[in-house]
Amino acid sequence: MPKQIVCRLAVLVAAVLAIAPVALAQTSNASIVGTVTDPSSAAVPGVAITVTNQGTNVSREVSTAGDGSYRVYPLNPGTYQVKASTTGFKTKIQPAVTLEVAAVLKVDFQLEVGAVTESIEVVSTAPIMQTQEASVGGVISTSQLERIPVNGRNYTQLIVLMP
Repeated sequence: MPKQIVCRLAVLVAAVLAIAPVALAQTSNASIVGTVTDPSSAAVPGVAITVTNQGTNVSREVSTAGDGSYRVYPLNPGTYQVKASTTGFKTKIQPAVTLEVAAVLKVDFQLEVGAVTESIEVVSTAPIMQTQEASVGGVISTSQLERIPVNGRNYTQLIVLMP
């Protein structure tokens, strides 16, 4: 190979390797994490966790680990229903869990002893504060974006709006 082609190839490889970590850091995927316990606050392993996107009706199922923890990743932003079920316990459902872009949302379950045919639906909102990850981020809604005077519509100026 001529020396000029080898030099260009080396520069190209170096550029790709330099950009790769930055490209991997940018994600829109979110995840749901949590712990499943019994009435005595002991971990319950092997619980089937089903996460269903309410917009597309696509479901993902995982099982809790030995310490009762679970993680469902990657998930697209949207509204989800999270269900925890196992034999000997009542099924619990957390409806309308809203995932924002790149969020890590904690959804814990405390299962009650009972027949498998019984189901409990928990109606509450997810916490706003995210303690599962040290990243800083935020979501600006369309209505906020339309009201903000952004010079030239440069999206990088929106960073100053985040706390």
